Amino acid sequence: MQQQIERKINISMTYPNSNDYEYFSKIMIIDMDKEAQEDINSGNGFLVSSPKNSNKKDMKDPNGIYSSRFGQKLGDVNPYADRYSCECGSLRSRINHGMECPICHTKVKYVDDNFKMFGWIILKDNYRIIHPKFYDSLDFIFGESPYNTEKKKIKGRKLKNILNYCPDVDQHGFMSECTFKPNNEPFYGIGMTEFFNRFDEILDYYIKKYPKKQAYYDEIMDNRDIVFCHSIPVFTTHLRPADVIDDHFFFEPCNAMYNMINRLAYAINKDKRRMNNNYKIKNIQLYELQMKYMELVNEVMNILTGKRGQLRSLVGGKICPIER
Repeated sequence: MQQQIERKINISMTYPNSNDYEYFSKIMIIDMDKEAQEDINSGNGFLVSSPKNSNKKDMKDPNGIYSSRFGQKLGDVNPYADRYSCECGSLRSRINHGMECPICHTKVKYVDDNFKMFGWIILKDNYRIIHPKFYDSLDFIFGESPYNTEKKKIKGRKLKNILNYCPDVDQHGFMSECTFKPNNEPFYGIGMTEFFNRFDEILDYYIKKYPKKQAYYDEIMDNRDIVFCHSIPVFTTHLRPADVIDDHFFFEPCNAMYNMINRLAYAINKDKRRMNNNYKIKNIQLYELQMKYMELVNEVMNILTGKRGQLRSLVGGKICPIER
C-alpha cells in the first residue's frame, strides 16, 4: 500500500477553541502559478512591484511588500481607519460611518480585514524555482552528502550541492560544467537551470539508489507539472509576527526575508542587457532566491507549529505562503 504523506498543524492553542470538537488545519499542495493568476484576476491579489531604493519608499508603495492593499497596520497613526470605508475607499474611518461618498455614492460601513489578499512576486517565464513542498521532498530523497577528501570537503545536503552552481573556469575565464564530482554525486554544482532541464534524469538516478523513498517519488511525479514555479506569495502584513520595541512595532524577520526575495527576483528578471544575462550570475541568484524562500517557509512553519510564538492576535485565515 502506498504510504500516505500528510502534514497537519495543531491549532488547539488558538482560535477556535471548543470543548466538544478538535480542530486541525490540513496543508494541501497548490499550484503556485495558477493560484497567483486566480488571486490577481479575482481582486484578492496583486503583482508586487520592483523594490525601491529606500525602505521608506518601499513602505509607501501601494504595490510593495508593505502594500496598503493589505489594510492599515498596527503601527500606523490610525491603524483601524480601514475598518470603516465606502466601496471605493476614498471615504474612511468610523467618524464617517453612514456618510455617502461623493465619488462612488456608497455609504461608509464596517468592513473587516481581507486576509485573502495576497501579493505575488513573479519570475519571468524562462526562470523558475522549486515549489517549497517539493523542495522538502527532493531534499529527503537525495539525502545528506557524506563525501570528504583532501582536495575538497563536501558536506551538507545533496540537493543544495546540485543547485549551488559551481562551474570550472579555465585560464581565459571561460566556464564549463563542474568536473569535480564527489562519489555518488554526479550532478554536483550544475545549478538551478540545468537541474530543471535534467530533472527526470536526476530524480530517476536517486530513486534507484533509495527505493525505500518511493512514496515521495510517486507524490512528486503525480504533481510533476507544478514542481517548478514562477510565483512567490506575499501574505498580508496583518499576519506577520510583530515585536514591540520602544512602543513601535517591528515586523521581523518575515519582512526582511520578503525584502531580499523581492530584490533577488527583480535582479533575476532583468535580462534586457547582455551583462544581465550572465549564466553564472543567474544561477547564483536563483540559488540564493531558493534558499531565502525556504528560510521564509521554515519561519512560517515554526510560527504555525508554535516554535516561534503564536500568530499575532491569534487570528485565522489564509496564513501559509507555501500551501493552503
